[in-house]
Amino acid sequence: MAEQVQKLYSLSGVWQVRADDGILHSIRIPGTLEENSIGHPDTGTSDPHKTKSGSFPKSDTDRFLLNENLLSEDEPAGPQPEPVWTRFTRRHVYEGTVRISRMLEFKEKRGRRYFFEVERARFLQLLIDEEEIPPLCPPTISAPQVFEVTGKIDGSHMMTIVSDNHYAKWPGEEIMNSNAASDDTATNWNGLLGYVRIREELPAFPERLSVRYSGGEIFVKIWVRSLDQTVRRIILSSGAFRNRFEGEYPLESGVNDIEIGPLSPAEKFVPWDVADPKLYEVTALLVDPEAPLTRVSELRIRTGFRTISAEGADLLLNGRKLYLRGEENRSVHPETLYPPMERMAWKRLFMTYRSYGLNYVYFRTHVPPEEAFEAADELGLLLFAELPRGKRTDRSSIGKARSFYESETVRILETGGSHPSFLGLSAAGSAEDGKGQAALTEKLMKIARECDPGCLLSAGIDLDSKESSILFVTDGKDGNGAYSKPMVLFHTAVHEMLPDFGELDLFSGILKAEQLRFAEMYVEAVGEKARWKRYVEASGDAMAEEYLTSIRHCLIKKDPAGFTFHDLQDHLGNNGRPGGMLFSHPIPKPYDFADPKRMLHYLGDRVVLADVDRFVYDTTETMRAEVILRDFSGEVIPEP
Repeated sequence: MAEQVQKLYSLSGVWQVRADDGILHSIRIPGTLEENSIGHPDTGTSDPHKTKSGSFPKSDTDRFLLNENLLSEDEPAGPQPEPVWTRFTRRHVYEGTVRISRMLEFKEKRGRRYFFEVERARFLQLLIDEEEIPPLCPPTISAPQVFEVTGKIDGSHMMTIVSDNHYAKWPGEEIMNSNAASDDTATNWNGLLGYVRIREELPAFPERLSVRYSGGEIFVKIWVRSLDQTVRRIILSSGAFRNRFEGEYPLESGVNDIEIGPLSPAEKFVPWDVADPKLYEVTALLVDPEAPLTRVSELRIRTGFRTISAEGADLLLNGRKLYLRGEENRSVHPETLYPPMERMAWKRLFMTYRSYGLNYVYFRTHVPPEEAFEAADELGLLLFAELPRGKRTDRSSIGKARSFYESETVRILETGGSHPSFLGLSAAGSAEDGKGQAALTEKLMKIARECDPGCLLSAGIDLDSKESSILFVTDGKDGNGAYSKPMVLFHTAVHEMLPDFGELDLFSGILKAEQLRFAEMYVEAVGEKARWKRYVEASGDAMAEEYLTSIRHCLIKKDPAGFTFHDLQDHLGNNGRPGGMLFSHPIPKPYDFADPKRMLHYLGDRVVLADVDRFVYDTTETMRAEVILRDFSGEVIPEP
């Protein structure tokens, strides 16, 4: 979303990496060790969901599947690791610290500042000629990592990045049990992703910018990073504003947050909406009054203006009732293991979600990269993120957890909060509800509210209630002074079906679908291969009916503000079985039950339902039904 109109120097290309084998390998950056065939065989022994042997106990089926005579011809000869049954198998695994380095030839300009940036990584340390450079902000796995290298890179220098995906200084067990790093989903990859670059700036420059739309007026907040005390003129312009804004501000050394507004919207201003995702470019110029023609820093963002509020149990988007229809995204990306770092890849995924009638995505225990929010901004999709807090067994790491998650909360809101598609943040993840964890969640929600007063917050998912749900907390209060708390049902349509082995043809990346391959061999050996497609279709029809029944149930209930599918996309990790309309490769399964039109009938903004007391009547009975209209379109319904 944010585009720095300054010079950016890409450091993409071939680097050197030294791992625990002591050998110097070549690695293409951006990329992961696994993509560059660096690491160890995947035995599954580090998988927290496995038995001590690293696989399921030996049942009769397991013995059959391990029969060496059934292995395919392309398997190498000699002893092989036992297949990993509970998830996809990685071709290479590396957990620990690596040194990624290259010689950097660079010429610094006088009167400029330089920053080294990595868009997405694990815990990083930066060394220039073995001198450690402190990070500009605390390291993070959910946002870019930035180091100021001004005065350190002029000439020829050895740049070394120490990357640790064992997270010795963080709550490693919680992180590796979250979807941000679990081998069941995104995997605990190691490497550098997205942009890896040096950014050049003036001594004072606009670092980031956020907008807020409230009460028919626009408010802008701009963060300016300055090297010393000075005065700068700020000029703001956008097609969303009625007039350009100018003002002079004294700056202190460090980060200065400047609030500007209210600004009047333009005459033809249109708020951002899921039905009409109108975007505007906003430009912020930082001008030195003493040298207005030569010393200008510029920051441009592309954003939308909308309000999210609550009224009792209802969510409102721009004052109109909003009914959330969403998917629980677990970061399943079989071909890369990590989330896409390209906007078009996210647009393809989100357009598939939209084809089924969804208008929001819940990112379970992970935060997608910037490109996902950019795609959602354009398509009119709302995204709800969650801190990477997985279930823990070791309660002694609460101190590490506190410092890490407090910093992570701030960084997520700083980088995602300006997007109109950013719905809010869950502070709890899947962490156990112990005394220390509950106190930490409460503290994180307080920090988040101070960072972004307008976003939705959640203390996590209530899995113990009769119906699993997310309770959103807003900053709006009702007439009695109580906070509005809209509820969205979670784990909707939990159902399983038989696997379609046709997905095996889709695997061309760095994962192996061993559990699918061996299951196919077993089905063929017991003589059911010829009829298997019919079985898959029958189980899929039953699953689809469960989906539709769940949707109808949610729509008839009047209290919830929406629902979240457990798995529209298959999640085959953590002993998972197929249970979605989409393969783990996010394309619809080739059966009528997965046709988006079947669900779209119930997932539009206007749905007519009949609520009956039972489904079976005889010919002597009269059926009576309450006709229910669920209308979230905001349009006027004409008289009949």
